Amino acid sequence: MQPKPSLASFWHKIDPTRYIGKIFKIPFEYGGEATAKAALAELNKFIKSDINPLLDDVFKKVDDVAAKNILRSEEAAKILMEDGKKNILEIENEVVEDIDQILEIVDDKYRGAMQETFSEINRARAEALIDVRYTLGTVDRAVEARINQITLEMMRLLAKVDEIVQKAPETLYNDLFSPTLTRLEELQQDTFNQLDELVKKLDCSTVGTIKEVKLGIEASVKSIRPFSLPLFPTYCEKKMGTLAGTEIYLYRLYECEINEILAKRAKTLTIQQILDNYSQLELHASQMVCLAKRSNATGIMESAQSDWAKYGMEYRRWRDYLNQ
Repeated sequence: MQPKPSLASFWHKIDPTRYIGKIFKIPFEYGGEATAKAALAELNKFIKSDINPLLDDVFKKVDDVAAKNILRSEEAAKILMEDGKKNILEIENEVVEDIDQILEIVDDKYRGAMQETFSEINRARAEALIDVRYTLGTVDRAVEARINQITLEMMRLLAKVDEIVQKAPETLYNDLFSPTLTRLEELQQDTFNQLDELVKKLDCSTVGTIKEVKLGIEASVKSIRPFSLPLFPTYCEKKMGTLAGTEIYLYRLYECEINEILAKRAKTLTIQQILDNYSQLELHASQMVCLAKRSNATGIMESAQSDWAKYGMEYRRWRDYLNQ
């Protein structure tokens, strides 16, 4: 089983802070250097303090589904990487039309430097996608679309360089940075709205009471740890200790125990055993979604529906591998 790649680590390849110094050399020539440097500092601060944490959250919530424990052969992954390197111009050209539209709003005096900078960012984006394809061993359009959206949104912000250097630093957040954050959050919300549509199709009519579901999960826990001794708690029992006595304790305990098994004993498990484990995790998550919906427990429902989608995708990926 492959280790989970952190797609957030790929952000450094498309991080605009690596390139904005080049763009801001021109404003030094046209305006006061102190003003331009102040604007540059504010932009850097915004990206590091506001954008980067948001991106980490987006990658974690949206891309974890596709990125966790993906089975792929080293040979297939290398073929994808080599194919990507051979066709990197094609990958770059996927967003060229969008970049051209963004450049149309750039003042003439900045356009040359901006075009050069965007070309560098676009090449970094393409290289990041090649890395993602190698890591996942497949072309995942949802993951790649997310990276493309974020990259283009950062380009749109940088395209407003003229506004940035002319505005007082204290006005930048409300006038430029906040709308950028809003658009990124809308992109994130679109994804969760799609997940909500899936949840609406979930049949909750067969899910029993909280007590019945709890007994079912308890039986699942006992099935993998029939000889648990209170004096010798497992890693998961210690980790989930703060949840003891809550309605989600057994749910999280079972999830933790199974993920430990999948992580440490993957090579000794058959594909069918792995499928069975993910199927059970998906089932428990769907039950928690239904219980949370009945109780209007929004926090638990959002967490459980994310689990439901994640483990369902894991199941389908391993099933597809088995059927190859």
